[in-house]
Amino acid sequence: MAIAYDHSSSALIAPGTTPTLLWSHTCSGSNRLLVVAVAVQGNNPVTGVTYGGVALTQELNLTGANANAQASLWRLVNPAAGTANIIVSVTPG
Repeated sequence: MAIAYDHSSSALIAPGTTPTLLWSHTCSGSNRLLVVAVAVQGNNPVTGVTYGGVALTQELNLTGANANAQASLWRLVNPAAGTANIIVSVTPG
């Protein structure tokens, strides 16, 4: 079976606001895989990501040379079909 692109969504945390990012995302089709990529400016690592209350697994975490940027990759195999919130929790800075 070929891999099929289903949907993408994105959100932004404004400087000086809450360290939690939330947005609605829809998963559909069969044999689903949800991948969430997070980039953070500053030394504020991501502490967790959930979809519909289910925790995603962290696959990758990179820190910039001066610890002024972080990137991480999270996955959830076979997420529930339908629309749910993705919540990204970041260490407050």
